[in-house]
Amino acid sequence: MLEDDFATGVDPAKWAEQVAAAGGVQYITPDEAGWLVSWELPDDGFILQIAPNLTTPIAWTDSTVVPISLGPTRRQASIPKNQLPEGNQAYFRMIKPQ
Repeated sequence: MLEDDFATGVDPAKWAEQVAAAGGVQYITPDEAGWLVSWELPDDGFILQIAPNLTTPIAWTDSTVVPISLGPTRRQASIPKNQLPEGNQAYFRMIKPQ
Protein backbone atom coordinates (compact mmCIF):
# COMPACT_ATOMS: atom_id res chain seq x y z
CA MET A 1 0.00 0.00 0.00
CA LEU A 2 1.21 3.50 -0.83
CA GLU A 3 0.17 6.51 1.21
CA ASP A 4 1.06 10.15 0.55
CA ASP A 5 -0.50 13.46 1.59
CA PHE A 6 1.74 15.48 -0.80
CA ALA A 7 2.45 17.90 2.07
CA THR A 8 5.98 18.43 0.77
CA GLY A 9 5.15 18.07 -2.93
CA VAL A 10 5.76 15.04 -5.10
CA ASP A 11 8.25 12.69 -3.42
CA PRO A 12 10.42 11.11 -6.17
CA ALA A 13 11.17 8.20 -3.83
CA LYS A 14 7.46 7.28 -4.03
CA TRP A 15 6.42 8.55 -7.44
CA ALA A 16 7.89 8.33 -10.95
CA GLU A 17 6.85 10.61 -13.79
CA GLN A 18 5.71 8.49 -16.73
CA VAL A 19 3.81 10.66 -19.16
CA ALA A 20 4.08 11.33 -22.86
CA ALA A 21 3.92 15.10 -22.24
CA ALA A 22 5.18 16.48 -18.93
CA GLY A 23 2.91 19.53 -19.37
CA GLY A 24 -0.03 17.22 -18.70
CA VAL A 25 1.10 16.69 -15.11
CA GLN A 26 -0.12 19.36 -12.73
CA TYR A 27 0.63 19.53 -9.01
CA ILE A 28 -1.98 21.63 -7.24
CA THR A 29 -1.56 22.54 -3.60
CA PRO A 30 -4.65 22.50 -1.34
CA ASP A 31 -4.48 26.32 -1.14
CA GLU A 32 -4.70 26.58 -4.94
CA ALA A 33 -7.27 23.84 -5.55
CA GLY A 34 -10.62 24.99 -6.86
CA TRP A 35 -12.67 23.13 -9.47
CA LEU A 36 -11.85 20.79 -12.34
CA VAL A 37 -13.98 21.53 -15.40
CA SER A 38 -13.91 19.18 -18.40
CA TRP A 39 -15.65 19.15 -21.76
CA GLU A 40 -15.87 17.24 -25.03
CA LEU A 41 -13.93 18.23 -28.13
CA PRO A 42 -13.97 19.89 -30.62
CA ASP A 43 -13.71 23.25 -28.87
CA ASP A 44 -11.92 25.36 -31.50
CA GLY A 45 -12.66 29.04 -30.95
CA PHE A 46 -14.52 28.51 -27.66
CA ILE A 47 -13.71 30.30 -24.39
CA LEU A 48 -14.42 29.00 -20.88
CA GLN A 49 -16.31 31.58 -18.82
CA ILE A 50 -17.26 31.77 -15.13
CA ALA A 51 -20.14 33.57 -13.39
CA PRO A 52 -21.06 33.90 -9.68
CA ASN A 53 -24.80 33.42 -10.30
CA LEU A 54 -27.40 33.24 -13.07
CA THR A 55 -29.26 36.39 -12.08
CA THR A 56 -29.81 38.91 -14.88
CA PRO A 57 -27.58 40.56 -15.88
CA ILE A 58 -25.19 37.62 -15.73
CA ALA A 59 -21.60 38.72 -15.10
CA TRP A 60 -19.59 36.23 -17.19
CA THR A 61 -15.79 36.57 -17.08
CA ASP A 62 -13.26 34.77 -19.27
CA SER A 63 -11.08 32.18 -17.55
CA THR A 64 -7.35 32.64 -18.07
CA VAL A 65 -6.57 29.00 -17.31
CA VAL A 66 -4.87 27.03 -20.08
CA PRO A 67 -6.68 23.68 -20.37
CA ILE A 68 -4.93 20.34 -20.85
CA SER A 69 -5.96 17.50 -23.17
CA LEU A 70 -7.42 14.34 -21.67
CA GLY A 71 -6.86 12.09 -24.63
CA PRO A 72 -8.25 12.68 -28.11
CA THR A 73 -11.81 13.65 -27.16
CA ARG A 74 -11.74 15.70 -23.92
CA ARG A 75 -10.08 18.75 -22.42
CA GLN A 76 -9.88 19.82 -18.76
CA ALA A 77 -9.14 23.05 -16.89
CA SER A 78 -8.18 23.35 -13.25
CA ILE A 79 -9.82 26.56 -12.03
CA PRO A 80 -7.85 27.87 -9.02
CA LYS A 81 -9.62 29.40 -6.03
CA ASN A 82 -8.45 32.90 -6.97
CA GLN A 83 -10.49 32.71 -10.22
CA LEU A 84 -13.66 31.46 -8.55
CA PRO A 85 -16.36 33.94 -7.56
CA GLU A 86 -16.86 34.82 -3.90
CA GLY A 87 -19.45 32.68 -2.12
CA ASN A 88 -20.32 29.02 -2.44
CA GLN A 89 -21.41 28.77 -6.07
CA ALA A 90 -19.96 29.19 -9.55
CA TYR A 91 -21.33 28.63 -13.03
CA PHE A 92 -19.31 27.71 -16.11
CA ARG A 93 -20.02 27.88 -19.83
CA MET A 94 -18.21 27.49 -23.11
CA ILE A 95 -18.93 30.30 -25.57
CA LYS A 96 -17.77 30.94 -29.11
CA PRO A 97 -17.43 34.69 -29.65
CA GLN A 98 -19.02 36.06 -32.83
